[in-house]
Amino acid sequence: MLHPFRRLSSDLFDADIVIQKIIWLAASSATPVDEFKELCDGDPEMLLALMGLEDPRAEIECESCDGTGEIHSHNPKCMSCSGTGKVRDENEALDAEEVLTSAMHANKYGFLIQVATPVRVYEKADDTIYRSGWGHYHTGWLYVDALDETVFPVLTAWAEKMEASDRRKAGLAINSDDQGWT
Repeated sequence: MLHPFRRLSSDLFDADIVIQKIIWLAASSATPVDEFKELCDGDPEMLLALMGLEDPRAEIECESCDGTGEIHSHNPKCMSCSGTGKVRDENEALDAEEVLTSAMHANKYGFLIQVATPVRVYEKADDTIYRSGWGHYHTGWLYVDALDETVFPVLTAWAEKMEASDRRKAGLAINSDDQGWT
C-alpha cells in the first residue's frame, strides 16, 4: 500500500502540479514566519480572502475602545485599535501579525500552499495540441485545512482554472465536459 503522500506526489506529477511552498499557520501562531510576512507585505487583502476572513479593519466598534489608544479588553475586529490597543490610521496597511491574529481567531490553523503548473500555449489549428514547460508557469496560493487526501482536488481545481485561462487566451472554447474544464 502506498503512503498517502507518495500517492499525492505521484498524482501531482501526473497532473503537472508542483507544490513550491507550504506555510503551516499553526506553527506560525506566535510569530509569523518570513514567507508569511512576505506574502502579507505583497497583498494582505488577497491573503485574507484566500482564508475566507474579513478584513480586521472592518467597521466593528469595540465596546471598550474610546479611540484614544488606551489599553482595554481587546476586540480583534475593533476598527479603532484592531485588538492591539493602539489607534490605527484607517489608511495604514495590514501587517503579518494582524492577518495571522485574524486567522487564529477564526480557527484557521491549516496550510497556505504555493502551487505551480506550466502555462499551456495552444496551437490554433488544434485545441488538443499545446506546448508547455517549467520555464513558463502559473503560480498561486491556496489555503487548505489539512494535508491529506482532500488537498488533491483543491490543487487540481486550481490547475484547471489556469488551463481554462490559457485556453481563453488562445481564443479556444472552455469545455465543461468530463475533462474538468470550467
